[in-house]
This record gives sequence, structure tokens and C-alpha cells, in this order.
Amino acid sequence: MITWMYLAKVAAAQGIFLVAFYLILDRTPLDHFKRGYLLASVALSFVIPYLPVWPAEILARTSEDVFQPVVTVGPDIIELTPVSEEASSTNWLAISLWTLYGIGVLYSLVRVIYFLFGVYQRLGHGKHYPAGGLTEVVLPYATPPHTFLRWVFFSEAARPTPGVLAHEHAHARQLHSLDRLLMAFLCVAWWWNPLLYRYARCLAETHELLADRAVVRSGHPVADYQRQLLNALRQTGPALYLASTADYSLTKKRFSMMLQSKPSLLRRLSSYTFVAGITLVAAFSLGGRTSAPRDAFSADLTTLGFPTPTPAKTVEVINHDTILPPPPPPASVLENMKPMRANPPMDADLVAWRDPEVFGIWVDGTRIDNDALGEFSAEDFAHHRKSRLLGNAKNAGIHDYQVDLWTKKYFHTIWRPVGDGTYEWIEKKVPTPEGPDTGNYLPAMERMLLHQAGGRPAAPKVEGC
Repeated sequence: MITWMYLAKVAAAQGIFLVAFYLILDRTPLDHFKRGYLLASVALSFVIPYLPVWPAEILARTSEDVFQPVVTVGPDIIELTPVSEEASSTNWLAISLWTLYGIGVLYSLVRVIYFLFGVYQRLGHGKHYPAGGLTEVVLPYATPPHTFLRWVFFSEAARPTPGVLAHEHAHARQLHSLDRLLMAFLCVAWWWNPLLYRYARCLAETHELLADRAVVRSGHPVADYQRQLLNALRQTGPALYLASTADYSLTKKRFSMMLQSKPSLLRRLSSYTFVAGITLVAAFSLGGRTSAPRDAFSADLTTLGFPTPTPAKTVEVINHDTILPPPPPPASVLENMKPMRANPPMDADLVAWRDPEVFGIWVDGTRIDNDALGEFSAEDFAHHRKSRLLGNAKNAGIHDYQVDLWTKKYFHTIWRPVGDGTYEWIEKKVPTPEGPDTGNYLPAMERMLLHQAGGRPAAPKVEGC
């Protein structure tokens, strides 16, 4: 599931990798390594937030033993604030953001498709000549020399010089267009991320350095080749979005890189070590699920009037939803429970709540699959409550909201009418879903708090296990 935290971690990882590239690799003649680094680091940036790396994993395991409710609690009063039907059915902010995102995706995708259609047209207009596993496409109109995949395009009226043509052949043989297509489609889905455009520019500049080095190694004099590149700047033609051209980023840095020799073994090893260290730093700092510290959360519970929970051990952990039951709330909390009005859901709510990445569903205190809501209708329920999970909740990051639903029969066992359409709490013990024979039951108020935390009681300890 993609969340705001995931997006932030991806951007942070890409920022770390780009800073390392500019500090260590940008002006070194390790062109093939630079190309691999850029491609690998952009792929890792999308994977690192999912890696269960220490210390994030240790924090997540530690926090599982801590009770983490998500309720509106005062010093002596717990208020159940119903969510209005209008607010739960329409989220205009989300609709606006998705609309804006869709417009950006559509524009970026149309731009890529338009370029590919232009390549198709040029292939149909030009004359094709084989050239050592490549295909030279000679066009009848003016265009600067450029390459896409295995095709080298140039104008029949202005044929490229030998150095420039060798440069374009190097692009085609090393398949630089595949890198540019990959970055183009990433920018379609992540068009709002400026770091990806910087990645694409770094890759394009690295491609030019690789092609330059291939020309120089083939025996072309450097000074003569540089003059040919400067002459190529004078040619005009249509904008070539994803094509590789000899005059791209023709700067002083590019000319100076042609004269650099291969770095020493010590410098190469130091560069490789630094890159490995940066990767580990990004993985350790951004990997895994973040959790709240135990001490900070225990202090919050104490200030609310709850005793600090002490973890107990069970013989077997049933699943990741199993957490320990909380201590009973103070008597003053139950005595000051405010009456509330029933808030039944609508059929549109039941449809919207089927998304498991946004909503976690509890019916009568039992977690159910979101798809199981299709077996119910709005008339089956007497009350519902929707609450946003905070960062210290156990299920934070799994879904954004918790929805508690009470069937009519269950609702009237724990609430009784007091007039004017309001209900008050009935203080009594209700068996857990495991049944009364297990000896594992909790007060109803305690169960409500436990459900708000996104968990269920721990399995009872069985003698002899």
C-alpha cells in the first residue's frame, strides 16, 4: 500500500543517492559504473521503505507489546463522536488530488506516445541501410543526428561527420534508449517528483560521456572530434524528447571528461565503498515500519489515568493482530460516560469501506474481511464509528481508518435508550468471541478500547503447552 510515509521515504532515498552521486561520482570517468549506480539506486529507492531493517524492525516488535488505543479521552470522560454521513461519503480533497494526479499522468503519457509516434513516422519516411547490426535511417528533410534503440537517424542533405556518426552508433549499441524509456515511464507515474527528472538528466549526461569515450577509444583525435561536436550544434530540427543526440549537454565538463584517464584502483575502491555505505545508510534509516517508543507511549497512558501496562507472555502467538488486553479503566470513566445518539451507516458507506488499504472493519468487536461487508445491508446495523489511526496505533500503515460496526442485537445489549433518541452505556461483562468457556472475557468498555487499538485479546494460556 502506498502511503504518505512511503512517498516521503522514496523521495528521501532518492535525495540521498543523488547527493552521493554529485559528491563522489559526477566528475569521475567511471561511466559504466555511474550508469549502473543511477539505475540501481532509483530502483532501490522504491524498495527500501519495505525492507524490514533494524532498528525499525526491532522498534516494531517492541511496540507490539504495548497497548495503543485511538480514542478521544478526557481526564474523566470518553466521548464517542459520530462521523457525519456527508463527511464519510464524500472526500473532496481526495477527489481533487486524484484529479490533479490524473491530469499530470495523462499529459506525461501523451508526451511519450507523441514521441513514439514520431519515431514510427520517421521510420516510414526514411531509407534504411544496415550498418554492423544497426540500421541507419536517412531522412529526406533536415534533422539533427539522433538515435533511438537500434536506429540512427540523420538527414540526407547534411550527413554527419565520422566522429558524430560513431557517437550515435555508440548510443545504439549500448541501448541507452532503454534507460531513457524507463525513466520516462517512471516520470509518467511520478510526474510530481522533481528528483526523478534530475535522475533522467544525470542518466542522459552519463550516456553522452559513454558515447564520447567510445569514440575516443576507437581512435578519433580528441580535438578533431570536439570540433565536429561544435559544428553539430549549428544543425536545426524538431525537438527530440527521448532520442540520444551528440550535441546534448555540450559543456566544458563534457569536453574535459574526454581527456581524463582511468582512475587508480584505490580511487575506484574508495568510490565503491562509499556507494555501498550510502546504500546501507539509506536502508537502515528509511527501511522498515516506524513505531512510537515504549517509554513515550507509557507516559501518555499514565497521564490519562490508566496504570502503565505490563506486558505478559502467551504460550503461542496466533497472528500479528494478537495483542495483550489492557487494564480495566477507572470507575470514574464509566460513571461519566456521556449519552450518545445512534449513528447507523448508509449503503454507500458499506461499499466505500470495502477498500482494505483505507479501512479496517470490526463488526460486534470482531475483525472481518472488508469483502464480507457485501453480506450485510445498512439496515443490519444500529451504530457505527469511524476513527483515523494515529502514528502510534498498531495497525497504522496497514489502513488509515478503523470502522466499528454494531448490529442491532449487539448494540442493544450494551446500550439502552434514555429518551430523545439517545443511549447510555450498560456496565456489564460481555464474553469475547472466543466464548465464555475459555474463561477469557473482558468488560464491555475494555473491549471497546481494545477494538479502537486495532487488536483483540491474547489467546488464553493452556496448561501443558
